[in-house]
Amino acid sequence: MTNQQVIAIFKQHKPSEPEQVKDLGFGLEHVGSGGARLVYRVIRGNKKTGLVIKFDQCGGSQNQCEILAMKKFHTDPQMKTLRVHTPPLYYHSPDQRLIVTKYYETKVEYRAPGLDDFMRKMEQAGVYDLFYKNVSKDRHGRFVAIDLGYYRGTPEPEND
Repeated sequence: MTNQQVIAIFKQHKPSEPEQVKDLGFGLEHVGSGGARLVYRVIRGNKKTGLVIKFDQCGGSQNQCEILAMKKFHTDPQMKTLRVHTPPLYYHSPDQRLIVTKYYETKVEYRAPGLDDFMRKMEQAGVYDLFYKNVSKDRHGRFVAIDLGYYRGTPEPEND
């Protein structure tokens, strides 16, 4: 089964909870968590897919921010340079408690060369609370912000 077929099943059945995903015949491998979200890689049969699901456990606010960031970075001409650094939004549940996006295998080491500059650029674009564990690399070695849950749209004004 392809990633596109998995996404089509999610779009048809609109799951928003882990049990609903399992009821559709998918396995979930825990790959991360934060204060408000659980993150799982989607498994079909005994095969890991290239998809990750983020379940918001606190009413959807972090997912709402991430959905907004993904949409903006992938459509706004002013954000064109950040598109390759932003995961695609394949699906989100109507209540925004579930996001399906791309799984990135390569993790980033603390103080990786260029990481500080990358995080500064993301903060200038409105992404806050980004640190090395929230960054991966794509197959071309480019940084990708895998957690955009603290997107505010515009940077905060600096306090004088």
